[in-house]
Amino acid sequence: MKLSRLITVLMGRRGASASPLLTGLVSHWTMDETTGNRVDSHGTFDLSPQNTVGYDTGILGNCATMVTGALNRLTRSDAAILAINFNAFTITAWVYIPTAFAADCAIFSKGAEFQFYIESNGINLNVSSTAGGTSSADYNVTLNADTWYFVAARFDMAGDRKAKVKVNDGDWAVAGIALSVGDTVKNSTNYINVNAMGNGAVGTCRYDSLSFWTRALQDSEIDLLYNEGAGLDYPFP
Repeated sequence: MKLSRLITVLMGRRGASASPLLTGLVSHWTMDETTGNRVDSHGTFDLSPQNTVGYDTGILGNCATMVTGALNRLTRSDAAILAINFNAFTITAWVYIPTAFAADCAIFSKGAEFQFYIESNGINLNVSSTAGGTSSADYNVTLNADTWYFVAARFDMAGDRKAKVKVNDGDWAVAGIALSVGDTVKNSTNYINVNAMGNGAVGTCRYDSLSFWTRALQDSEIDLLYNEGAGLDYPFP
């Protein structure tokens, strides 16, 4: 057992309350549930299943499963989500690519303006601004079927204003275009979705340990969450 994993087991949920990884954390979904809502273990934004959402063994406990091509998804429409600051954020998750993958599966999306998703040839993050600009990062790599991957997306309007994505412990793929100085990230009224999209996709996407922060995590913090491929249990040591 890896050291960080052992520390989490010994300390338990309450003992790790001082973890710096909790700073700026809005929501964490363990995806451990076998049916019904996927509970937000840190915040108040539980995700509701639409159509069919199943479960299977994940990296850390259970994971949510969604057969592609049928718009199976987890979603949240609460208006309070509009108060989330998208001008600086980090999203991390564990994803499992189906064998016959032919289209896109959203890891975390909010309409067409904000999309972090799996492509047939990698991972993508699109961030749109209120002025109509878009910063898009593509991590172009062939993802092996039936394999778990740790994925991360990061953006900071106060920094370089460029979308960034990475897989496992690889380097960041950085958008070529930055959003304009003084602009803001567009925050529409669309639902938050974690879903297996249609468009001809075939197979089952799996999602585990999805987290959303309103700050740009440091590289060292993201490496800690990856934990050499073992993952890190909430509430993080």
